[in-house]
Amino acid sequence: MRSARASAAVFCLFALAITLASCSGGGDASGPSGLTGGYTLNIATASPSIEQGGTGTLTASIGRTGSFTQSVQLSTENVPNGVTAAFSPSLMTSGTASTTLTVTVAASVVPGSYTFTIRGAASGLADQTTSVAFTVTARPTIALTVVPASLSITQGTTAAYTAVLARTNYTGVVSVAVSGAPAEITFSVTNTADAYTIKTSVAANAEPGSYTLTMTASGTGVVSATATVTLVVVASSTAPAIDIAATPSAISAAPGASVSTTIAVTRTNFAGTVVVAVQSGLPTGVTATSTPNGPTLVNSVQVTFNVGAAVTPGSYPIVLQGSGFQALAGTTTVTLTVTAAAGGVVLSAAPTSLSIQQGGQASTTIALTRTNYAGSVTLNVTGAPTGMTLSVSPAITTGNSATLGVAVGGGAAPGSYSLTVTATGTGLTSAPITIPVTATTVSTGGNVTWRFCAATGIPIWFAYQNGGPGTAWTSAGAVGNAYSFTIGAQGAVAYVMQSATNSFTTNVVHGSLAELSAQGTTTCGVTPLAGKTVTGSVTGVQSPSDFVQVSMGTQFATPAPSQTSPNFQIAGVLDGARDLIGTRSAFSTGFVLNRLFIKRGLNPPNLGSVGVVDFTGGDSFAPETRTLTLANLLGGETVSASNTWYTANSSFGSLGASSLTSATTLTLPVVPASRTIAGDVQMLAVSAATIVGSTVTHIRSLAVIDRNPTAQTLTLGGALNSATVTVAATAPYARLRAQLTRQAEYNDSYSANFAQNVGATSRTMTVSMSAAYLGAAGTLDVSVPDLSGAAGWLNSWGLATGTSTTWNVAATGWIALNGALLDGARWRTAQRQGTIVP
Repeated sequence: MRSARASAAVFCLFALAITLASCSGGGDASGPSGLTGGYTLNIATASPSIEQGGTGTLTASIGRTGSFTQSVQLSTENVPNGVTAAFSPSLMTSGTASTTLTVTVAASVVPGSYTFTIRGAASGLADQTTSVAFTVTARPTIALTVVPASLSITQGTTAAYTAVLARTNYTGVVSVAVSGAPAEITFSVTNTADAYTIKTSVAANAEPGSYTLTMTASGTGVVSATATVTLVVVASSTAPAIDIAATPSAISAAPGASVSTTIAVTRTNFAGTVVVAVQSGLPTGVTATSTPNGPTLVNSVQVTFNVGAAVTPGSYPIVLQGSGFQALAGTTTVTLTVTAAAGGVVLSAAPTSLSIQQGGQASTTIALTRTNYAGSVTLNVTGAPTGMTLSVSPAITTGNSATLGVAVGGGAAPGSYSLTVTATGTGLTSAPITIPVTATTVSTGGNVTWRFCAATGIPIWFAYQNGGPGTAWTSAGAVGNAYSFTIGAQGAVAYVMQSATNSFTTNVVHGSLAELSAQGTTTCGVTPLAGKTVTGSVTGVQSPSDFVQVSMGTQFATPAPSQTSPNFQIAGVLDGARDLIGTRSAFSTGFVLNRLFIKRGLNPPNLGSVGVVDFTGGDSFAPETRTLTLANLLGGETVSASNTWYTANSSFGSLGASSLTSATTLTLPVVPASRTIAGDVQMLAVSAATIVGSTVTHIRSLAVIDRNPTAQTLTLGGALNSATVTVAATAPYARLRAQLTRQAEYNDSYSANFAQNVGATSRTMTVSMSAAYLGAAGTLDVSVPDLSGAAGWLNSWGLATGTSTTWNVAATGWIALNGALLDGARWRTAQRQGTIVP
C-alpha cells in the first residue's frame, strides 16, 4: 500500500513504480512428519524505560509443548541504531527455560519509543518471532547563568551575584558553590527556587585585583554545570558609595500583567539624590518604571515591571543600578519569571458530517482556532465502530489545521455514528467537537476492493485473476470508481490507463489476498476533494541565476519563479491542510541549496493566494549538511544521491542532488532538526549506475528514511543477477518473459517493465509480484499475461511485434519497515535493463 507521499518517494528514487508492499513472514511451531510438539517464544518482562547512555534488562522465555526438547537459538533483528541487545545465554537448551536480554542504549539515541524483533530458531521447526518494546528517556541536564559577568567590590564591603538554574528532565536538589577566590573572600549562597543569590564578602585585608571565579551547580545523578565570572577587589577609600538591594529579588508575572519589587537604598559618605534604573537584562516587550521616578533623596524605591502580551515565557535576570553624582554606583539583580499565559483552541470541521459507503473513504478538515496558545496540540478521535478506521494527519501539530480520514470497511455495520475530536496540550483549554458519520451499504461485494480517483487516474478497463499463473482473467465493473471482487489465497489485478489518444499503460499486480486487499483500499488514500490552483510570489532571490522551486502538497509551481519573474501558480493541489515549501539554490559548479522555506497547514480556496515565499523572513532558514560514506561500490559506476523532505501534511520538497566528493563520500543538504515536526521524514536516496557506452545496464539503489538524518555509512546491495528476457508468445499480442535467480537481499518485491515508444504511439506493460505470491520458488518468472479472454480487452493495448522494446527488471528488499515512508525505514533495489525486438 502506498499513499501519495510513498508514491512520490518511489518516483524520486526509481524510474519504475514499485507498487507492492511486502508481507512479513510468520511461522508456526509445527514440525516435520513424526515430530510432535513445538515451542512458543515469550517476553516475560514489561517494557522498560532506559535512560540515554544506560541499560535495561528483560526476561525472554520459551514454552515447550508435546515432546519437543531440542535447543532453540535466540537472535535479534531490526535493533535501532545506537542500541545493542544481547542474550545471556542465547542458546536455550532442553534444560533452559528463560534467558536475560540486556538492552544498551547509546547516549546519542533520540528519546522515544522503539521496538525490535526476537527470533527463535530450532531444527525442523518454523522460526518463531516476537516483538520487544522499550522507551528511551532523556538524560537529565542542568545549566547555569550568572550575572553580572563582572562585579567590583571595595575592601571591607559586600555585593552579590545572581545565578539562574535551567533544568532539563531533572527535579533533584541542586547546590551552587564558588571556587577561585582567596581565603579573604567568602561567599554565602541562598536561593528561591532556581534563582540563587551569591553574597560575596571581601575582607578589609583582601588583596586588590581581578579574580576569576567559577560557579558550580551540582546535584545527584546529573553532570555539574559551571559558569565563570570576574570579581574585581577595589582598594578601600573614603569615596562616596551607593548600595541597593531588592525585596523580593525573584518575581513572576504572566504576559499582560505587572509585578513590583522594593529597592532599599543605602548611602555611604554620600547624602545626595539617587536614581534607580535598569542597567541590563530587560527582555523585549517588558518595561520598568520607578516610583519615585528620577533623582530622589528617599531610601526606598518601588520598581514595577510591565510584561507585554507577546513576551516569551521564561526566566530573565535583570540588573538594576543605583547611581548618584560622583558616588560609586551599586547594583542588584532581580529575576523576573514570565509565566505561560492561559491559552485555548476552538475546533471546527468542514464538512461538518460525512456519509461513506462500506469499503469507501472520505475526509474532513479540522480547523484549530488558537487564542494565546502556540504550542503543540495532540488531536484524538474516538467513537469509531468495529470496521471503521480513523487517521489524523498530522496527529500532533503546531499549525492551524489537520485532516481526519475515515475509512469504512466492508465489515462495518451500516448506521449513524458520532466521532468525537478532542485537542490536548500543555496548559491548553479546549472543548471537543462531534462529527456525525453515516455508514451506508454498497450494491456489490467481494473480499477485495480497488478504488481509483482523479489523483491516481481512472482506468479504462479492469480485470482480476482468482489464483496463480494460468487462472482465467475476469473483467470487473466499477461502482463509483471502485472495483470489488472475490479471490482465494492469492490472485492478481490488471488495469489499463490511457494518458493520450494512442498511449496506453497496462499494469498487472500479483499478490496474496492480504496484499491485494491492502493495496486496493489505499490506491487513492483518503478520498481527496478536487484539485485546485493557488497563486503566490517569491522574494529574497539573490540573483537572476538562482534556481527556485516552490511546491504545495505534491505539486510544483510551473514554470518555476525567479528573481525576474517572482509570481507563480501551482495547479492540481489537493484540498485539505498542505504545506508550502520553497527552496533556493545558487549556481557555482552546480546548483547548491542555500535556503529553505516552509509555511505549514495552508488550505486556501481555488484560485486563492498562499502569500509570499520570503527567503529572508522568519519562515525561512538555512539547510544543514550531512556527510555520507558509501560502502560496497563496485567501481566504474556513476554514483549520485538526493534528499527529499516529506512533511506530516502530505507535502514534499526536493532538497537537491549530489555526486561523489571523494572515492566513497558525498555531502547532502538536510532540514535542521529544529525545523522538523512529528510526522516529517527525509529520504536519502543513493543510486549507483553501470553505464556501457551511452546505455545504462544496471542500477543499484538504497533509500534511507529518517526524520533527522545523521552522518552515516550506507551500504548498497550487490549486483542483481543477470536477467533473461525472451518472447513467450507473439499472439494475440507480443508477450515478453523475464527470468532471473532470486537473491536474499532483494527478496520482497519484483517487477518487469516493457515499453514501446514510436512517435506518438506508446505501449507499456508493467508486471509486478511479491515474495508472498512467489513462495519458495528460487527463480523469478515474470511474464506478460494473455488478457484477451477477459471481456472488454483490446489487443491493441498490448505490445506490438517487430517493434524495439525497452525492458527493465527490478527487485527490492526491505531492510526495515517493509519499505514504508516512515522514520527508520530502509530498503534496497537493484535493476537490470536492455532492449529486445519481439
